[in-house]
Amino acid sequence: SEITGDKASTVSLASAPILNWEFTPSALAELKRIYPTATISLDDAAPATAIKRLLDGQVDLALLPTSDPKAFIRRYAHELTVHQVATFDYSVALPHRLAELESPVSLADLRGETWLIPPRSRELPELAEFYSDLWNSRPSLKPDRTQEVASLNGAIPMVSSGLGVSIVPNCAPAVQPQGIINRPISDELPHYYAIVAYRTDRELTTAAQALVDILRAPQRTLA
Repeated sequence: SEITGDKASTVSLASAPILNWEFTPSALAELKRIYPTATISLDDAAPATAIKRLLDGQVDLALLPTSDPKAFIRRYAHELTVHQVATFDYSVALPHRLAELESPVSLADLRGETWLIPPRSRELPELAEFYSDLWNSRPSLKPDRTQEVASLNGAIPMVSSGLGVSIVPNCAPAVQPQGIINRPISDELPHYYAIVAYRTDRELTTAAQALVDILRAPQRTLA
């Protein structure tokens, strides 16, 4: 299609790594099922990089995780069209020394543990903003100690080593490394979301529009 200049069947997607274990693959499989000739290019960039590549026109679509879709939409309203496409609950990743905690776990029982917190992002609200909002609304859940980590992936080996605990959106991989147990959380928490974004001033290819339609219908809630 590139040789003939017909790009209708091509789609380039930047998808954040946390979504690439289960969520994004299921959408791409559905696209290939209904559009067998689609040529798909996938970039597993970090969210900030994905947004930059989208704004620069290097990809057609960006699939991003966020704790506050409305804040992202407000920031990019003049440049991007944005759709919320999935809602996720959370679990908590614990070291094996905490295996005796009753399930589901109350976060109040983990106040004495070190909570591993990813950094804030200028481009979109993520887990750091989720924690801030949670503690502002429910101070009784704020832990005594926190430690910043480079990313959620960076928290996993530290949890496995017994150095802390981490709240994990349920779009993360179900299979955890050795030394980690996952527990559901008894507290009612704000949700985590996936959004798909594309430049408002650019017409999507037929394949890219088909992928947007797959992502939007139906919207999924993952517990």
